[in-house]
Amino acid sequence: MATNLLVQFLAWFTSNGGFLHPHLQYRDKGIFADKGPIPSGELLVSIPINLHFNSCNPQLDDFFTCELSLAESYLKHRADPNHFFYPFFALMPEADVCVSPLCGIHDFSKISLGFASYIDIERMNIPSELLVAMSVIRR
Repeated sequence: MATNLLVQFLAWFTSNGGFLHPHLQYRDKGIFADKGPIPSGELLVSIPINLHFNSCNPQLDDFFTCELSLAESYLKHRADPNHFFYPFFALMPEADVCVSPLCGIHDFSKISLGFASYIDIERMNIPSELLVAMSVIRR
């Protein structure tokens, strides 16, 4: 990951109300406390609602309809440097490999009841590009 992308992301994050404790460092796809001790009870990270890449209401919207909508939005705007979420999109992995179980499930008998909704999505014949995007935004 290019360091300048991370610097741009953190600048965007904090200028839009996000908070990352000054003793934390984001690197290697994780957050590490290696800039000094952090006393118990201190706020570590705060992500305001305006930085949530989610326009769905979990009480009103079907989860998978919402996820499809987010994937479509991601695909449409991921390369637009003028889009509000571009600094976030730029840090996402390349959308060429699907990590969703939907991309490789062939034996539905081995899926737990928790994945029952995934079966419904698989049967909806969602285009593979959307499945990949869904797996990217879920990471």
